[in-house]
Amino acid sequence: MNSLRNFVLAGVVGYSLIACGSDDSSAAGGSGGASGAAGGAQAGSSSAGTSGGSSTTDPTDCEAVGAQQKARITALGCADTSADIENGCKALYAARACTSEWEALIECITPKSNSDFECDDDDELAPKTGVCTAERAAFDGCLDD
Repeated sequence: MNSLRNFVLAGVVGYSLIACGSDDSSAAGGSGGASGAAGGAQAGSSSAGTSGGSSTTDPTDCEAVGAQQKARITALGCADTSADIENGCKALYAARACTSEWEALIECITPKSNSDFECDDDDELAPKTGVCTAERAAFDGCLDD
């Protein structure tokens, strides 16, 4: 899986810069970077690290998305990239790029338990194979456009 950092730096930030006049490896996110980025972005007010749950999330609340990712990252012991996901989320909305796909992905990931995630080869939080696959593919595909 590609890292959150690659997704944010290469994809979402690029969209934000374009919009201001100036999304799993390539500049558009590749096959897993975007979904890896959102993989730990469990948002809402419930604590990440539960065995699942029925918490809901507002994917547009980028601070909550980042905070929930930080809780899950801490629980699993991955490198802390929560600020990157918060900033990437904000960049998506600033650029008005792939927001409906982002929202579907976050809504899918939110109720997942920590056992559905792992630290990837870059020690960054990522969903395991098979977790929110359709939503991840739709988000990645949007970023590739």
